[in-house]
Amino acid sequence: MSIRKAMIDSAPFAIRLVWVILLCVPVSWLLMSSAAKSGVLTTPASVAAAAWMQAIGSILAIAGAAFFPYFHEAKKDRNRSERLRQILLLLAKNQQEQLRLLHSTLFNAVHDFGEDTINPYLGNQWQMKWPPHIEALRSIQITDLDPGQVYMLTEMKVGADFAWSICLRLSDWNVIGDKEQVDIQQVKHYLTMTSIAVALLDRGGREGVS
Repeated sequence: MSIRKAMIDSAPFAIRLVWVILLCVPVSWLLMSSAAKSGVLTTPASVAAAAWMQAIGSILAIAGAAFFPYFHEAKKDRNRSERLRQILLLLAKNQQEQLRLLHSTLFNAVHDFGEDTINPYLGNQWQMKWPPHIEALRSIQITDLDPGQVYMLTEMKVGADFAWSICLRLSDWNVIGDKEQVDIQQVKHYLTMTSIAVALLDRGGREGVS
């Protein structure tokens, strides 16, 4: 476990501790001041103890004020990372479903020459789901992702671009062509890679909750 992750994970406890300090120390100081004014604290030792209490309280308050923004920002970073993970997972699941549909369409087209496969795919305009999906992938900033997520996003972008290039050729698709058969295998490859990304992103969310 890295130091940064440990500090982020301990942020909720630290924030509660800071609030306890900020509440308890002033209350204790007020009680000591009241006791001193009432004459309970009349000895030099008691006065010194009150002074020490006030000094310690001031130091803790300053420390709390200094560390609170850091822990607050760490919590914001964690929330932002989780939101990005959820967005990537949503896009990965969508791409997985669209690649599965495209692969099934192309794979089965050889049996009916596209009559009951490619024609319905084009008729339902399922190919038009790719441009907005590609745009969504491109809108994600890789500087906000960890290295593993950057790799997944890159693979998803390449797979989505390839799928769209296939869709542009569907009206003239040669169901028994050699190049087309290679392209079908490539679509299957990107489907496998996307399925792996879905599993990893989903597991990352469950580990974060546990």
